[in-house]
Amino acid sequence: TLGIVVDDTIHFLSKFVRAKREKGLSVQDSIRYSFETVGPALIVTSVVLILGCCVLLGSTFRLNWTLGFLSAATLALALFADFVFLPSMMNLFLKERKS
Repeated sequence: TLGIVVDDTIHFLSKFVRAKREKGLSVQDSIRYSFETVGPALIVTSVVLILGCCVLLGSTFRLNWTLGFLSAATLALALFADFVFLPSMMNLFLKERKS
């Protein structure tokens, strides 16, 4: 799950960098561009993976149930972090330079 989480974050950041460098957009516009291009894909893949992990919640074997719960929770929290905390931190730390 951590590999998937890192991959989603890198995907978001790569679109941000592309918008910033190639398109010359501001930080806020680059974040918006990242949401528009990568956002739907991150939501769909994360929801599918979360639902796939939730299948294990029907297991009577405790280890399978725990794995399903922890995996689904990790993916859900990571999606939340990618959509809330990551853009906030980028906006906070990547201030525009005034000329």
